[in-house]
Amino acid sequence: SFQHPAMDLRCITFAVIAFAFSGRAAGGADLGDVEWDIIVVGGGVAGCIAADRFSSFGLKTLLLESGPPVQAAFGGSDVPPEWDGEAEANHRNLTRFDVPGEYGNIAWNSGLEKYRQPRQPWAWLPNVLGGGGAVNGALTMRLHPYSFDSLEGSGWGYEDLLPHVDAVLRDLPPTVTPSADKERYLEPTANVFRKALEQMNFTHKHLNSPGSRGNTYTYPEVIVHNSQRTNTCLKYLPEALKRRNFHLLTNAGAIRIVQYTGVATGVAYVQGHESPIAKLSSSGRVVLTAGALNTPRLLMLSGVGPKAELEKLEMHQRAPPRGSWVLSEGVGLELTDHVYLRMRFAMSGYKSFNYHERPKRAVQQYFEQLSGPFAQYGPVLLGYMASPWASPPDQPDIEAYVEAFDNEDPTVARRDAFNIYLALLRPRSKSGLEMRVSEPGRTVESWPKSYADLYLQDPSDYGAFRWGVEQIVGAMQKAHGESLKLLVPNASSPSAYDALVSDWRESHMQANHFSSTCTFHTGCADPTTLLVNGTSNIHVADASLLPGPMAGHPWLSVAAFARKAADIIKVLVRPVDPTVYV
Repeated sequence: SFQHPAMDLRCITFAVIAFAFSGRAAGGADLGDVEWDIIVVGGGVAGCIAADRFSSFGLKTLLLESGPPVQAAFGGSDVPPEWDGEAEANHRNLTRFDVPGEYGNIAWNSGLEKYRQPRQPWAWLPNVLGGGGAVNGALTMRLHPYSFDSLEGSGWGYEDLLPHVDAVLRDLPPTVTPSADKERYLEPTANVFRKALEQMNFTHKHLNSPGSRGNTYTYPEVIVHNSQRTNTCLKYLPEALKRRNFHLLTNAGAIRIVQYTGVATGVAYVQGHESPIAKLSSSGRVVLTAGALNTPRLLMLSGVGPKAELEKLEMHQRAPPRGSWVLSEGVGLELTDHVYLRMRFAMSGYKSFNYHERPKRAVQQYFEQLSGPFAQYGPVLLGYMASPWASPPDQPDIEAYVEAFDNEDPTVARRDAFNIYLALLRPRSKSGLEMRVSEPGRTVESWPKSYADLYLQDPSDYGAFRWGVEQIVGAMQKAHGESLKLLVPNASSPSAYDALVSDWRESHMQANHFSSTCTFHTGCADPTTLLVNGTSNIHVADASLLPGPMAGHPWLSVAAFARKAADIIKVLVRPVDPTVYV
């Protein structure tokens, strides 16, 4: 039977998790006695690659992850009942988080709230080992130079990041044929969309080939291993777990950095009914990789942030004593995200494939052969458009992609329908981040200062989306004629297009690609050290650093940032010999 490369290390992983529950290190010492060179907070895309890299440098490294392990290689066991025993019958020790085709069945699933971060009720962010890498669509897009124009000369420009991008891609190479048989499935859906894109004079081009993506269409390039989801945690943690200077704690949520006027001495976290403190060595560092919403939240709860936000927390008795505060106005000053818009079409003779229904034949094919539609993540074909608002003008600012089914409530979903989505790749709209304290319990939540400002409030963003809708509808009608029926928008008219783009509460979707909450240009973090402004040993190494929305899906950019960050931070710590660790 198939075995993931991390599977042979499951005994090591289970041992680490067991030690985490017992509060003891791999060598048997009490974790309370260990002083760490590096404490990484957040075991997602950034945290796993950074923690592995730190430990590979010989630094005594602790990785704190607030959620549970959910993929089979790390001991996860959550299997949808609709699989009807197919995984066990074919000796596939997999969970819902291992199967690419399940990706659309996880987020916003009311039955899976236990895997959702509880501190952002307006968003759906995973609270699991692997973070976004355990639930996202795994679309892998190389960096575009113009995403980093503002960073030129800072050491974080496009050319500075390329070696780290290339290293990640060598470790996690993407593919356009994730099915084990190298066949593309759901091609009828791809052909429907391709015909429309060719009406717009689009040409086929591989997603990550050099040059502009403008006016091209392509198949998604995704990361899988043997038709199973993979990510930075599955790739890097098994090797890290072999080292005696590395320790992983899951279900261990950081609640604050223990710091006084910018000097951290440890991290307080909750695990079960215990609230221990992980201690730093005299030259130790805290590295925050908790994501663009949680990293600022943790900083503010620790007394590092804008004065107004700290005073708000103080009023609710959720701030440390004033004498320990570090006023850093750049923390949470900006917040950005991509935004999506969904269109619905029906067509005579079209037959949808609905991942939500988990068709029995497709489930059987996947578990018997690791092939078929369930080896794919969902998007079938992508197109890239440069609107009149694109900047630079020749670079696409809209991604359009098609999925093979009607993503509606089962009571209204149509068998002859499919959805086309528009994603605004470089939105100019943005907000800031604020803390809200909910009662009872004084729970501190991260919120945009203005949700409306975050999405489509800049006139150029609105204009680009409005233009994109008109282009796609027109091309679909021209390609398919009377066999096509418009569902959303309900007519090919300016008023229908305006209604769709204006009614953001109904048609728009946040991408959960949050970024830019602790950037260099806002003065939140120092590009030469990654230190949070005003602190001596508290660093940021996640999507908070990104200068704005990436011109594409961000996981590769986040991984490259984290890898480079680890190389910078390591020289600030005294390396140790891993063989002398407990």
